[in-house]
Amino acid sequence: MLSPGRAPISGVYRGKKEVPAYFTSLARESFRIEPHHFIADGNRVVVPSQMTADGQSADEVDVATFGFEGRVTKLQVAGDTALRERL
Repeated sequence: MLSPGRAPISGVYRGKKEVPAYFTSLARESFRIEPHHFIADGNRVVVPSQMTADGQSADEVDVATFGFEGRVTKLQVAGDTALRERL
């Protein structure tokens, strides 16, 4: 998973330990994602959504790429990096 920016939570997260740890760290910050749509094209799903953290909201887009047996092989996040840096 790729989380852009220079925030403490920015970076590349891989595997069964790192990806859940990323989401656990977001949960401590009253983090919420509200998906607006799920747009599928082949093995990719694009999800425009609204991210809310500590009472501040911003639009973002997540792109999930699925591989063998329907497992997510890549997750890219594009959103308000300045908001993420304030977390």
